[in-house]
Amino acid sequence: MFTTTDLLSQLYLIVDSSFKYFIALIAIVRSLKSFLWSINSRTYALATIRSGFMLAYRAQKV
Repeated sequence: MFTTTDLLSQLYLIVDSSFKYFIALIAIVRSLKSFLWSINSRTYALATIRSGFMLAYRAQKV
């Protein structure tokens, strides 16, 4: 027969391990999101710089 404290300690261990996995998953997702955002912002910045150079080049031609 299980006592209540045994059951609670087992439940605590299960919840504790799943909570750690949950936190790790959140951290992985957050780092992936920031990584993708940095790639997007970098390409956006490059496109903006390129369009600025093209505008300056066209302005010099005219």
